[in-house]
Amino acid sequence: NVQLPPGMHVTRSPSTSPTIPAAMPSTLGSWTRVVVCVVVCVAAATKAAGVTTEACQVAADTDTHEFYYHRFPEHDATGCCDACERDPDCLFATFADNACYLKNASTLTPVHKDGVALIYPSGRPRPPPAPSPPPSPPPPPPPSPPPLPPPRYSVTLTSHSPTPVLSSANAAGQGHSPCDVTFNPSYIQAHAGHKGGVLVRLDNCAATGGAMAFAQCSLDDGVCGDLQTNVTFPKDQGTQDPRIFFDARDGYFYNFAYGENPVQAHRDGCTNPQCTVVLARSKTPLDAGSWQHINTLPWHRNGCCIPHGKNTTYCIFGEGPSPLPGLGIAVTSDLSKGVFTQVNWTSGVPENSPEWFLPLGASQNEIKLEAGTHPVQLTSGDWLHFYAAATPGWVPNGNYTAGYIIVDKDDPTRIVQRSTSHIMIPTFEYETLCNGASDCKYHGERKNVIFLCSATPSGKGDDTFRLFFGAGDGNVGTATVAIKPV
Repeated sequence: NVQLPPGMHVTRSPSTSPTIPAAMPSTLGSWTRVVVCVVVCVAAATKAAGVTTEACQVAADTDTHEFYYHRFPEHDATGCCDACERDPDCLFATFADNACYLKNASTLTPVHKDGVALIYPSGRPRPPPAPSPPPSPPPPPPPSPPPLPPPRYSVTLTSHSPTPVLSSANAAGQGHSPCDVTFNPSYIQAHAGHKGGVLVRLDNCAATGGAMAFAQCSLDDGVCGDLQTNVTFPKDQGTQDPRIFFDARDGYFYNFAYGENPVQAHRDGCTNPQCTVVLARSKTPLDAGSWQHINTLPWHRNGCCIPHGKNTTYCIFGEGPSPLPGLGIAVTSDLSKGVFTQVNWTSGVPENSPEWFLPLGASQNEIKLEAGTHPVQLTSGDWLHFYAAATPGWVPNGNYTAGYIIVDKDDPTRIVQRSTSHIMIPTFEYETLCNGASDCKYHGERKNVIFLCSATPSGKGDDTFRLFFGAGDGNVGTATVAIKPV
């Protein structure tokens, strides 16, 4: 005649018979103490994998793919077992986070999940696992660029320096740099009584505090003087891979450089993870204090620009297929404000990917692209842009080379010609880093790399251009190229 409080019950273990104790507790309070003790003991026991009671088998840390038809609060797996036993529709259940999930699916597909108990009621058929899904079809191949019309121009490499023009391996007075790695140059043309030369990347250089610095270089023969560590570029406006060009329309030098400055980017309203291209301008580029910050752009690296008409500027940017799909092109009506809109390429790209200029593919030794030089104008009016290209074997073996595109003079979004083979490949020891030999006198961050990032008219009045490039991610080389109509 002694009744338990509502919702409470006694659970027996398989080793004990359901006999009634000789001295029954006569008060509700003592029953509460007894039942709490029993529940705690059973709940602790059911946390072990493979525990079997007279009512259920319990598998610890196991869930199922199948969905539940009823969920309710429950303080232990034993109560969940009893609920499933009482419900004729329940074939199995799961218990987690003080909740019981009753399930009646025609399949039972266990999956590992910490903290979940899978409960099988005794005496009920166990559903079979769900059949394995069919294998996924292979992903479709990337779209191929459409064919272009027959080439308008021949593009010929006419010289390629066998030794670096700026390097830590060079003797003083012969293009010496005190920095272990000196690479990825951008040419600054002569101005206001200053000779022209290159601004270069100097990773972790103590002589400049990691800031980029300048060296005079000749457009005639490509020979450079020693690095001038006292002529630097402000670090808050970028520390890597400068792209400087002179805009004759307003008399400013503009630089697009890589720099990680989240505070500045946020202040500019740029919150994309690729907000690492910093745009600044100056009329006296060798004076670090004269550079004026303009904007931060979500282009990952680089901006290579074409002045078009009175106010418009097109810029090629990016690196793909990662982190961006390929090379994009954006336009602004006021470069001094640095607000761009990405537009579609109108030829030379796949129809289903008009925003991005894509690699040719592994079959043509081109699996990655990166915008390289500011475009240079040909005597025809068309514009020539050199891009960096990775071949199969990138990243472990380096394999960075150079290709090009030529865009239309009237519509820079229209590609009229692209290279089908690379115009420059790593050849000399300062480019290959002696193929990675430990005793190589040339230092760099990656072997087998040419990163062509500067092209400048030679000044001879024809379509010949002086190139400066990073080599082995640690040295600077030079070359010349000639373009002729076909």
